Formats: sequence, C-alpha cells, structure tokens
Amino acid sequence: MWIPSPPNANGRHHWVPLREVAEFSEDRAHDSIQRSEYRRAVSVYADVDELHSDNKIAESVQKWIDTDLRTQHPDVRVEMRGKTLENKKFMDSMMKAFPISLAIIYVVLAALFRSYIQPLAVLFAIPFASREPSLAIG
Repeated sequence: MWIPSPPNANGRHHWVPLREVAEFSEDRAHDSIQRSEYRRAVSVYADVDELHSDNKIAESVQKWIDTDLRTQHPDVRVEMRGKTLENKKFMDSMMKAFPISLAIIYVVLAALFRSYIQPLAVLFAIPFASREPSLAIG
C-alpha cells in the first residue's frame, strides 16, 4: 500500500510504501462489519512518537483528505475522533469562554478600582508580566 508523504517545498506529495513509515503487528480481532449511521465504517488508529505533534499530523492528514481523497472518492465521509476531536472541542469552547472571562475580570477590577480605565491598564499589563523576578534583592 502506498501513502502520501508530507508535502515538499512546492506543496506536492510523494508516494512511499507504507512499510517504510510504519511497523505492523498482527492481532486477533472480531470478524464483523463496523457501521456508523447505517454505513460501513473503517477505523484507523495510530500511535504517534514523541518527536511529532499530534495536531500537526492531524492537520496534514485532514489537508490530504480535503484535497486528494475527496477528489478521487467524493462519496467517502471522514470523521476525526479521539484526541483530535477532543482538542477541537476544547479549542472551540476556549474561543467562546475567553471573551466572557475577560469581561468578568474587567467588571471585578472596575468595581475594585472604581474606575473604567485602570482595569484596562492592568489587563494590558498581564501578558508582559514575568514569572521570574529579573532582580533579586537579598
């Protein structure tokens, strides 16, 4: 089986044999047809080594699916699950919660300072705060 390698400088994929980039192991499994929403389904699992980022690999696979696989097989539906899906859900919820949390922090600071401008100065200074002191007096 041949699979696409990561894109090179001009954005084109090269095809390499699967045995060059993966290790195979045989195991017993149940003989059954998996289905998802009344359609046949195939599950693909992978363990990623520590040198590569899960998100970058998922993005690369999704890009390949969107560009190459869908043109050759338009009726195939692909769903990302597992860690990738959980990361996407987390980021979506963070994008919703971040502005709300900033607004709540601003309201609390405005009540403490009894000012509308001083909380803005504090909120803008937070990203520039250092975790470690630059000067230690002892």
